[in-house]
Amino acid sequence: MRQRLIRQFGNSPILKTIIHETLVKQLTNTLYFGYGKDDIPTIYMYESRISKELNRQIFELTLALYRVTDFFPQGEALRKHLREKANEVFGSMSEYGYTVDIERETIAILAKIEAMKGYLELAEEHKFVRPINITVLLREYDAIADFFIGELGAAKQQTRAKEESVAEEKLRRDPLEKKTETVSKIKESAAVQKKSAADAKMAPENGSTALNERQRKIVTHIQETTQAKISDFSTLFGGVSSKTIQRDLQDLVTKNILKKEGEKRWTTYYLNENVL
Repeated sequence: MRQRLIRQFGNSPILKTIIHETLVKQLTNTLYFGYGKDDIPTIYMYESRISKELNRQIFELTLALYRVTDFFPQGEALRKHLREKANEVFGSMSEYGYTVDIERETIAILAKIEAMKGYLELAEEHKFVRPINITVLLREYDAIADFFIGELGAAKQQTRAKEESVAEEKLRRDPLEKKTETVSKIKESAAVQKKSAADAKMAPENGSTALNERQRKIVTHIQETTQAKISDFSTLFGGVSSKTIQRDLQDLVTKNILKKEGEKRWTTYYLNENVL
């Protein structure tokens, strides 16, 4: 890979730093755990999406930025930041197309170019070099950005087409799944309606307030046992006085949900026929 870059771009002192960073990143990206020796993916399994002309353009642009920043003061932070960001853009473009997530790659490169342009505008304000130098660099990075804006649009369109294809395939192969989902929704709706009907039966006819939690438990208990006395609920509602339970029962009788037979401690409560 190193020799290929040297043959493509020639040799120079600046090239050593750029090639080193690029090769380290590409080597890291091709290390996949869990593969057999012969199954490890490499960059040669993919075809670069960057033309030789564009590769040459970004290389020469990176060299130009190095030359321009040579005129910056030695201790100036912008000198370091611009060169680091230029190396990142160059490295990302060298790696571009060697992964399956082109959309994410493109967005990352565009973000780096925007950061680069921001640094250049700061440098222009400080007047470290003639303004024409900064203007030319900005123009060239804008041209690179235009290429990746087009790539991003194409990647998004490809993603949408893939999602539509997957959706169509799912509908074609799994019509039963959709039918099952519909049946499930119908059953769920029927269950909700049944519960609503049961709740309606338990609602008071005279328009008074709804049942409290104890009254609902009383009704449920009598539905299970068919009849009950006050003493039965003393055990069910530990800590609640018999007077409170008696008031709840009487309220249910008044609301026509329960009916009672007998007097005082022999009183037995049943569900009214309209609740059964």
